[in-house]
Amino acid sequence: MRSGVSLQDLERELENGALPAWVFSDAQVYEWEKEAIFKRVWNFLAHESEIPEVGDYVVRFIVDTPVIVTRTEHGIRAHVNMCRHRGAPVCRGERGRSQAFRCPYHGWTYSNTGELVGIPFGEQIYVDPERIKRELSLPRVRVQSYRGLIFGTLNEQAPSLEDYLGESTWYLDLFGCRGLDLEVFGDPERWILSANWKIAAENFGVDNLHILSTHGSLIVELKQFPFRQEYLLGPANFVAYFPGRGHAIAVNRPFPGMKFVGVPESLITRMEAEAPEHAPFLDGLSTVVGTIWPNLSLLTVVQPLGPYPVGQGEAPRYWTIRVWQPTGPTQMQVWSWCLVPRAMSDEQKWKSFQAYRLSFGISGIFEQDDAEVWKGITELAASLGGREVRLNYEIDGVEGPWPGQRFIKGAPGVVRPYVTEAGARNFWRTWLTYLRGGSDDGHGGSMGDRGVFDSRGRAAG
Repeated sequence: MRSGVSLQDLERELENGALPAWVFSDAQVYEWEKEAIFKRVWNFLAHESEIPEVGDYVVRFIVDTPVIVTRTEHGIRAHVNMCRHRGAPVCRGERGRSQAFRCPYHGWTYSNTGELVGIPFGEQIYVDPERIKRELSLPRVRVQSYRGLIFGTLNEQAPSLEDYLGESTWYLDLFGCRGLDLEVFGDPERWILSANWKIAAENFGVDNLHILSTHGSLIVELKQFPFRQEYLLGPANFVAYFPGRGHAIAVNRPFPGMKFVGVPESLITRMEAEAPEHAPFLDGLSTVVGTIWPNLSLLTVVQPLGPYPVGQGEAPRYWTIRVWQPTGPTQMQVWSWCLVPRAMSDEQKWKSFQAYRLSFGISGIFEQDDAEVWKGITELAASLGGREVRLNYEIDGVEGPWPGQRFIKGAPGVVRPYVTEAGARNFWRTWLTYLRGGSDDGHGGSMGDRGVFDSRGRAAG
């Protein structure tokens, strides 16, 4: 690749349906992403059901920054887990209940609302300990929630979460955030995956074609997936993406006459009552899968506990959300939550959890298929002979009219066929926009000489 490649060069390549492989492996690009993307966006942190009582807390991450998320008497608060004296973590646990956090180094103590409330021997060793207490609270993280989903940002000038999500909330509601009263079942699972975070985020938002190849053995040999041609090419299936925001969600409806397969009828009735605009989309609904920019993904689908077809064995529905937390240019930590409707019986919740663990838990069969492929992509993207190879993004490249549009009325976003790379191209356009210094939050400007890459594809500056 020639020296001095700019973001504008990458934009032109993307419009022609290509990107260099090194975007999945470069160390300087990763450092750039931390500043230009994750420091500015709304990052998913936790679900409100994980901290139901006052004093409950969990520790989560914005990339490499530990964040304490706690329910206080004044609502949900979040702070960087870092003492203002020497910078040690003040909370050593991953979850629990506490009204205060005491630094293990010198004993500074903070309330769960972040205020510094105790300094050992403060009156004897400081001239003005009250000023120290007033000025040195834990670093604040802005938090806002959408129907139980807690997001945080390090950007004090970021738009509201509502503005950031935009009309993607329509799909979060269809997923189940509205009407099903979802709650977390068990603790989130975590594991390290040797792959770049963008591969996973792009896959969920939305690569539907890989099902046939990557998960082929689950369809043919194990009969764990009810595949038929209509699953990919049926006219009622579609992908919606949101230009400038990066969000993309797919909706799959291959079972006409069966409403939201696997959901109890009473809950479907509640969904239709609370969101009548969703009622037509519940008919035949199998799958809702997508990515909320940049790295929160969601999926709900049925999973048999025995062979298919549906109707000849139990096939509970499960709901999962996951964060692809970057820990380096070629590694991420996967956080995966199982959600269940609160009104389900204990037996139904347990079966839903079993279905989740069978397919997309830490040892899930779908999970392992994806992980193996993503690892290989990352390794080759860093290799001598692979890093400059151009990867193809031309499926549905023209984005012209298509027959299925007449079946899809009232769904927001730019609606495309179920097999498309339009969502992936939008993901990368948004990525380039943030790296350039602009985004939907109104922050324009340039990244200066950081918008140029050297002769090996690495960010300069």
